[in-house]
Amino acid sequence: RKLADNPFVMVASPDYLEKHGQPRTLAELERHRFVVYGNDNGVVQSWRYRDHAEIKTFSVNACLTVNDGEVLLQATQDGMGISLAARFGLCEALKNGSLLPVMPALDLVPYAPIHIMYPSRRHLPNKTRLFIERMLDYVGQPAFWID
Repeated sequence: RKLADNPFVMVASPDYLEKHGQPRTLAELERHRFVVYGNDNGVVQSWRYRDHAEIKTFSVNACLTVNDGEVLLQATQDGMGISLAARFGLCEALKNGSLLPVMPALDLVPYAPIHIMYPSRRHLPNKTRLFIERMLDYVGQPAFWID
C-alpha cells in the first residue's frame, strides 16, 4: 500500500553555497562539485528532471560517491558539494538550516513512492492492521516532509 510520495531535493550546506555560489541555471550547476549516491556495484544514481513534458538526465561530476544515505547527508553538511536526496531524509537538516535547497524551481523527477509492504490483506493480523493505520496517520496526507 502506498504510504507517501518520495520527492527529491538538491541541497548544499550554507558554507558550500557561500564559497561557490547558488547556481541559477543548469550551465552554472555543471560547474559545481557533487556528492552522489551509488550502489555497491558502483552504479551512480542518475539525476533526472522535467523540462516541460520531456524527462531529461543531468550528468554530474562526482567529487565523492557514497552508498549510504547518512554518509551522503554528512558529507553534504560538511560542505563537500551538492547532493540529491529524498526529502523525507532531509527534514531536520532543512528545518535547522544545515542544508539549503539548490535550484528549488527545477522539476526533479521523484523516485518510486514509499510503500508499506505486507503479505496479504486476507487474514491480516490486527496488530499489523493497527500498525499500518498508525503509519498512515503519522505520515499524513500529503506526507509531513512534502511542502
